[in-house]
Amino acid sequence: MMRRIDWTFTVVLFAFGCLHNAVAFFVFDKITEEALFFVGAGLAMWFAVGLNIARLRHGAAHADLAWLSFAANGLLAAIPITGVIAIVSFPSLLGWSLVATCGGLFALSAIDLFNTRRSAPR
Repeated sequence: MMRRIDWTFTVVLFAFGCLHNAVAFFVFDKITEEALFFVGAGLAMWFAVGLNIARLRHGAAHADLAWLSFAANGLLAAIPITGVIAIVSFPSLLGWSLVATCGGLFALSAIDLFNTRRSAPR
């Protein structure tokens, strides 16, 4: 059950990355620093998706993947939180759903990391 939830969050984050990069063409009419930062955030989502897929496929065999996935999910959860808090006057349902997705992946990767460390040979 937990793995299915983990895969679901990973697929949702991939969809957010696709949406984020597709919207960039409509929001920005020319290449600026803001446009590159916006597309970079979408690429970061895809990178985190790749780490999550690797963690889910290899599991406890590679503890380093669990750490990298944990860090990427934590950073992706923190960035939208600061963005949503910064624009409190304009609460964004999409922003909060991204926070929930990344937060869920962060929690699931933390559980996986804990299980990996507990099952590691000493």
